Amino acid sequence: MKRLTHCVIDTTKLIYNGERKIHEPNVTLIAFNNEVIENYKISNMQEFNPRDFRGKKLWINIDGLHDSELIQNTAEKFKLHPMIIENLANVHQRPTAEIYGTQCHIIMKMLNFDVKQETFQHEQLSIIFSDNWLITFQEEPGDVFDSIRHRMSLKSRIRLNKIDYLAYALMDMITDTYFRSMDIVSDWLEALENSIMSTTTNHKQTVQEINDLKHDLSKLRRFIWPVRDIVNQLTREDEDLISKETSKNLRELYNTLAQLIDNLELYRENLSNMLDLYLSNLSYKMNDIMKTLTVITTIFIPLTFITSIYGMNFVNLPEIHTKYGYFVVMGLMLMVMMLMIRYFRKKRWI
Repeated sequence: MKRLTHCVIDTTKLIYNGERKIHEPNVTLIAFNNEVIENYKISNMQEFNPRDFRGKKLWINIDGLHDSELIQNTAEKFKLHPMIIENLANVHQRPTAEIYGTQCHIIMKMLNFDVKQETFQHEQLSIIFSDNWLITFQEEPGDVFDSIRHRMSLKSRIRLNKIDYLAYALMDMITDTYFRSMDIVSDWLEALENSIMSTTTNHKQTVQEINDLKHDLSKLRRFIWPVRDIVNQLTREDEDLISKETSKNLRELYNTLAQLIDNLELYRENLSNMLDLYLSNLSYKMNDIMKTLTVITTIFIPLTFITSIYGMNFVNLPEIHTKYGYFVVMGLMLMVMMLMIRYFRKKRWI
């Protein structure tokens, strides 16, 4: 975590490097205190004045980062540090937290499982808060915070505590989505293990599933690991930024993330073991096939030898004029084959 107090950046050069996911940005405001809560939709940030809500804490949510004018107007209204604005535009950052004077900027990744494509989609979330306001920037509408909004409609701890507690609640809710993602991975691992042990396994499909799951686990690891460091650093901040109540909850969140990371590493280890199991199973099946083919070949070697002798086109072959020579040779070949099969079974080769 970095603590910076002064930096000058030309916000007119703000460049959004992500994909434009919505046509028009959407800005909502929740103004609340211990007694009341009010919801607004802000259509013009330039005309918005935070001073109209004195005595209340503000949560402003902005969907859409492509509108540089909206971001700059927001920065001017809340006197955001220029480095915060620059980091907002870069949606390919790893999760991090930075302190700029009395402002804290937290970057996390929200995960969503796409049922149709059966893959994890991610979206960058920025949480910026100071004394009595908090701003969240999202790339597109839709999030996992509906339960928090519902709790705020009641007289919950979010309304009673400082604004930093709302930041903690948002981080905690995102962590819950990580657990749900891990549950999906757990189901995949179980299905993959059953597929590996099946006798009708499609080998090409199994290899593809292993590679896809390995990629998903790497993505989850890249998103989750830094969050634990973020929470750990926030618990060490002074009480001007993080209250004792919030710090206590952040320590519990740290333990939760530690458990989540342990599960993640366990799943990665299980996947590695499954890959070894799959390769061993594949090798065993191949060896079994080769053994069967070798036994069949060995059985036919003496039979081929006998038929090759009597297949020679020499005139002086005494047995060729024997009345029952054909039946004798066929019986001999059958007897040799039966003796060899009995011998192989006795040795447990077949």
